[in-house]
Amino acid sequence: MLKLNDNPPLTWPDTRIRNFNGTWRVAHCMSRNEKALAWDMVHKKFSYFLPMNLNAHESKGRTFKTLLPLFPGYVFFCGNELQRLEVLRTKRVANIINVENQAQLVHELEAIENTLIASFTNQSLKQFGKDCSNITEPFECKRTNSSYQRKNISCTDCKFFRIDGKYRDSFRNV
Repeated sequence: MLKLNDNPPLTWPDTRIRNFNGTWRVAHCMSRNEKALAWDMVHKKFSYFLPMNLNAHESKGRTFKTLLPLFPGYVFFCGNELQRLEVLRTKRVANIINVENQAQLVHELEAIENTLIASFTNQSLKQFGKDCSNITEPFECKRTNSSYQRKNISCTDCKFFRIDGKYRDSFRNV
């Protein structure tokens, strides 16, 4: 079981999936190879989305937290034909599923991405022992320079939020 910080990022590169270039495909992975495939894609600089959910369980009085794939056995990736062949060469993939309706897949994956961003932001706040009233306002996005005036809001463009005057990455500070 990986430590939380040893897991691959949910997306690579660190941008919204609507900004990925190429053709979307779905890699059907060999058993329990999703994270290893994601790390391979990071090293090769291939765009991918691996939705994961935080899971906590207790054993012998200790609490263990891990990120588990939301869709076990599947990694969504975006790229060209050469990248598709490279993914197949990793020996971690049983099959690659071509996506007929690219726009619909991106729309559905964006909904999942937005939900995960909100979920991780709330879990990050709990980890810091803060409640949402401590989020400073106005919130300014470091990447887009947009401002938000409401409390308890995360920037969905850059995945950062600000608490006690410091920016926190909602994916890596779970």
